[in-house]
Amino acid sequence: MTVAPSDPMRRTLRMTQPAPQGPRRGTWVAIVDGAARPLAPGVPCTVGAGSQADLQVHCRHASRLHCVVRVEGGDVWVEDNGSTNGVWIQGQRIERARLDRHSTFTVGRKQILLARHFGWRVPDALAWEGMIARDPASLHLWSRLAAAAASDAPVWLHGETGSGKERAARALHAASPRRAAGPWVALNCAALPAELAEAELFGVTRGAFTGAHRTRSGAFARADGGTLLLDEVGELPLPIQAKLLRVLETGEVQPIGADRAQKVDVRVVAATWRDLEEAAREGTFREDLLHRLWVLKLTVPPLRARRRDVAPLLDLLLVEAGAPHLFPDRGALAAIEGGHWAGNVRQLRNQVRRAVTADDPRLLLPDGPPRATATRCLQRTLGVDAALRVVRQTLEELGGNRTATAKALGVSRSTLYRWLASAT
Repeated sequence: MTVAPSDPMRRTLRMTQPAPQGPRRGTWVAIVDGAARPLAPGVPCTVGAGSQADLQVHCRHASRLHCVVRVEGGDVWVEDNGSTNGVWIQGQRIERARLDRHSTFTVGRKQILLARHFGWRVPDALAWEGMIARDPASLHLWSRLAAAAASDAPVWLHGETGSGKERAARALHAASPRRAAGPWVALNCAALPAELAEAELFGVTRGAFTGAHRTRSGAFARADGGTLLLDEVGELPLPIQAKLLRVLETGEVQPIGADRAQKVDVRVVAATWRDLEEAAREGTFREDLLHRLWVLKLTVPPLRARRRDVAPLLDLLLVEAGAPHLFPDRGALAAIEGGHWAGNVRQLRNQVRRAVTADDPRLLLPDGPPRATATRCLQRTLGVDAALRVVRQTLEELGGNRTATAKALGVSRSTLYRWLASAT
């Protein structure tokens, strides 16, 4: 549907000028357990277990005023405040140290990470290791990722499709003191044909089988010294799972056709949308491999469980697409945030693409059943006229089928008829 520039619905859902960068953009923030504390230049921020601390750490191993964090000349410094158990960075106790954007420091048994304010229209958006968020659920995930980054143990990332598991795995790699400088390799196990899975994972020597015209390294060898993401590892065939288990136990891989195994130093991150516990009970996933991968399990929450992230993500995507003018106003944003977003961030990205292609901000609204939430929210926040335009658009898209339109909007046919009658 083509909308004329004078359409009031379009004017309602968009801002016409790009937003300037706010004064907070780029400033430092300290985060622990999902709580964020801005760091103002020249103003000390106390960290500790006591209620008087500016950033409170809920840990019995932390002192009441454990340390002080300061921003001096654009750099962030942390200084021990005479604590009992000290401040630790990368396994070393420090008295005073300068931090960088990759740095985390340990107070008691809590990892404290540094993020920056990031965004154009959303001044409280934060950025950390390539991730953008402001919802406490995401900030809590960041804290757990930072803690996991200090270890070399395997990590299992569980979450719905499109929720950002690969992005979280990349952040885990980037925040790792030992792995960040090494290679990052991601392998989509669900896309591997069963007959090629072993060669893709462990490598193959020339002439090992018909079609093996050259020696080729597998994912483990390419990730040596760094991090290997096994995306949808639950889709691997059982025989390959057995060989994967052996690699994890021995730290050695043997390419197909090779006479001997070779040592590899790889941090493995497994990502799945399936529940591997249930798969193990059903016999489609090895229980011993599950326990080997399940040293650290982190859940990436779906977008509907971190609705405050929708605005900064939308802000970023629209700016990257060169269409910041499509950013919605407060009422329309509430409708978008209220969507179900079954496809999570991937669906949000696709909605942005549709809206940018058509230069139509109404396409930012989620499709299908979530549209009912958006329609009701539009009625409350933008008024009946704006909501009726969404109804008319849906009716046109569905070829005038009122029954299908009512179902798509999540209302009864009588309610739809009443809405349409009120518009005449």
